[in-house]
Amino acid sequence: MSACCGAASGLGHAFGRVSKRPNIIIGSTDKRYAADYVAVWALLYRGFKRSGINRDSAQELLGNICAVVHRNFRYLRWDDDGGRYRHFPGTGMQYQVSEV
Repeated sequence: MSACCGAASGLGHAFGRVSKRPNIIIGSTDKRYAADYVAVWALLYRGFKRSGINRDSAQELLGNICAVVHRNFRYLRWDDDGGRYRHFPGTGMQYQVSEV
């Protein structure tokens, strides 16, 4: 599921309380410009079409999104064993983006 502010804590907590939930939620941790979301969803869906929808491709695509659009994008992946969403990148972890 892609949602504009989908990585904000409230959405993950809400889905965590119900039995039907998306396995992956991708979005920003804050409100972004509409143009940011257009770029993100284009990168995301094109990448998923090419590589499939799975953890490895989501992490790679998120790295690309953070490098190109903004660092405030995350993805939440449902962990059946833990009964909660896991965040990527995790707390305190950020992509290091450098200009060439």
